[in-house]
Amino acid sequence: MKRPYSNAILCVAVFAALTAGCIPIPHTDARSARVTGRVVDAITLAPINRAKVELKDAPHHAIYTDEKGQFDLEPTRNQYWCYLIGGAEWPRPKSSVVVVSHIGYYTTNVTGEVAGEKEAGDVKLSPRNAANQEQK
Repeated sequence: MKRPYSNAILCVAVFAALTAGCIPIPHTDARSARVTGRVVDAITLAPINRAKVELKDAPHHAIYTDEKGQFDLEPTRNQYWCYLIGGAEWPRPKSSVVVVSHIGYYTTNVTGEVAGEKEAGDVKLSPRNAANQEQK
């Protein structure tokens, strides 16, 4: 004779085994900092319009500079639905590397803190054909 609660007990046991060490406490933490600055040509110091500014690690949140070369990359946060005993968290905080690129220029990286704000100042991109321009 089958017991009426055996499936329910089995489901509870499987759920408990799968979530062992997991406390359901939703929380967030910093994944990347807010980064602001201006992208300029390394030789002329002229602002570079439409330079791509993005987080190096996935997901690659990207923005483009305005006509003055300015950018404001908003911070991102991790969303956790539970806390794992032992302190293990996923997703892990991002590295604080921001990649700046534009067609005709060498790509450069800006590093900073994962949390808070980072004023990058003037980010100088070197033109790919700078050697040819200096020889003329």
